[in-house]
Amino acid sequence: LRHSLRSAALHEALHQGEVTVRLQNSGRVVNGTGSDPDIVVASAKAYLSALNKLQSKADRVAAQG
Repeated sequence: LRHSLRSAALHEALHQGEVTVRLQNSGRVVNGTGSDPDIVVASAKAYLSALNKLQSKADRVAAQG
């Protein structure tokens, strides 16, 4: 049983969609990445990752300013 679980995990890991998204806002460029067996979900994760990076920087600048 243990072996089959490991084999299933390895099989699933080999079938991951990996996406990188690059966004630009006000001259700032960030990359976001996402991974999921469903390529649409991986794309959404990558887009949200990039948006979070843009927002995080904007929050830090506003706090300083």
